[in-house]
Amino acid sequence: MATKILYGFDDLGRKIAVGSYNTSVTVTLLSDDDNWQEDLTGGGQYEIGNSCTISGPNGHIYVAYWKDENDNIISYDNPYTFTVTESKTIYAHIVAGGAEK
Repeated sequence: MATKILYGFDDLGRKIAVGSYNTSVTVTLLSDDDNWQEDLTGGGQYEIGNSCTISGPNGHIYVAYWKDENDNIISYDNPYTFTVTESKTIYAHIVAGGAEK
């Protein structure tokens, strides 16, 4: 995990460390159908500001859309690429042959 050090200056003008923060966050991928969890790729540790590409099955069984933690649809693209800004969990909605499983 990457850490950035925050610096400031003391009363005498000397540079001092005043804190730190993590620049690495986690993208977690889950499927709403446990049978296809192992077919999801792209989750893991990312540096804030980097791109993340996630993907899932794309054939007879496929990802119809991706949802966020609040059950909002965030993309119909598979694969889906986004800029990482924070840790998050993304859910894949899997369908089979055009009919929901």
